[in-house]
Amino acid sequence: MTPTVNTKTDHGQGGRIDHILLSPMLARAVVPGSYQVHVSDAGNEASDHRMVSVRLDLTRVRSGPMQAGW
Repeated sequence: MTPTVNTKTDHGQGGRIDHILLSPMLARAVVPGSYQVHVSDAGNEASDHRMVSVRLDLTRVRSGPMQAGW
């Protein structure tokens, strides 16, 4: 797995400290295998964390009226 902190912060430890949090409904929309850690020279200079992303397939999310408790 790719570290989610940049080279200067990681020091070869392989730190994976960044996460993507979704509601249970949106979690169903995550496209399997789409998790990605974006590594770039510009990103290493701009922040001590790397951008992480997933793709969502919103057709997997039920549509309809809001459920009680939301």
